[in-house]
Amino acid sequence: MLRKKSKRVIIFACFGLPLIVLLLLFEVEVNQSISTIFEVNPSQKWILARGNEGQIISSITDYNSVVSNNISIVQFERGESMNFHLVPSILSKPALSKGDTVAVMYSSRLQERLTKLKGELLVAKADLVAKSTGEKQPLIEEEKKKIEYTEAKIRQKRIYFERARELFNKSYISKEEFDACEWELKQAEIENEINKAQLQVHLSGSKNEDLQVLRTTIRSYLSEIELLEKRIKDFVLQSPIQGDIVRDFSTDTLLIVSNTSCLVMVAPIRYEEIHHLSEGAKIRIVLRSLSQELNGTIIAISKEAKTINGVQILYTRIALDSNKNRLVPGLMLSGKIILPKVTIIEYLASLFS
Repeated sequence: MLRKKSKRVIIFACFGLPLIVLLLLFEVEVNQSISTIFEVNPSQKWILARGNEGQIISSITDYNSVVSNNISIVQFERGESMNFHLVPSILSKPALSKGDTVAVMYSSRLQERLTKLKGELLVAKADLVAKSTGEKQPLIEEEKKKIEYTEAKIRQKRIYFERARELFNKSYISKEEFDACEWELKQAEIENEINKAQLQVHLSGSKNEDLQVLRTTIRSYLSEIELLEKRIKDFVLQSPIQGDIVRDFSTDTLLIVSNTSCLVMVAPIRYEEIHHLSEGAKIRIVLRSLSQELNGTIIAISKEAKTINGVQILYTRIALDSNKNRLVPGLMLSGKIILPKVTIIEYLASLFS
């Protein structure tokens, strides 16, 4: 037994030791790599979802910076009738472009407020004209005729509404048809109130102070109408990014758009190996499921360590230069990060550092 051991020592001393010395002398370089698991993410993801209280929530997650930004919430008031529907043309599309209209919302209360404000604005403008010119009698006669007309319209609309309510209670017509009849009656009543207010304007006197108040009121109406019209424009939802439509069957998620023009790989790296990597560095990646190497850039290394199965790791995000292999978000792939070649002396030193 001792003779066998001494024979191995002699062979190593004659052949192995000189070979190691030669390798060190000639500074032969060897490859280094870091084994890890890569999670594939899109560069951006837009999620359109329904909140617990009926809100419509739009949010974008940027995987380059891992920040959820551009979050907007459309909140509807209690008691109002709200309609939401996706644009039918997008249901057959595989992808969307930035700015494509994807959904339209409708708020009954908002429309009522806007209609009422526009009516009050017309009354205020007419009042200003009447008080400024002083020519009231023709306007008074005109407003009386308008009131007679709108009162007759209300009587007719009320008859239609009562019939519609009976039919709705018997389930002969839909809720939408019943709501339409009710809304027409409300419109006629609002129009009548506007005409009555207009008549009172023409019957009253005027002062310079009154004219100034009217001008201020008109400016206030215009500002509020502009605000409401802007909110109505927000009810037309457009895609803030370009990307593929992700089909999801969640009851709360209405639409997901994923921008895969650039993929971001997230990989956990052992804390002991993180010194090999730096932000902004170009790297090569070899995946077990692919024969072709991937090239990318380290865009960020997390500044806080996490512990997984007793191992301390830092998450590294890598932006791929291209997606020729057609990787898709959600994949979990094992592989290696190929490091620059080092000499044997440097490699041995890294093992004991």
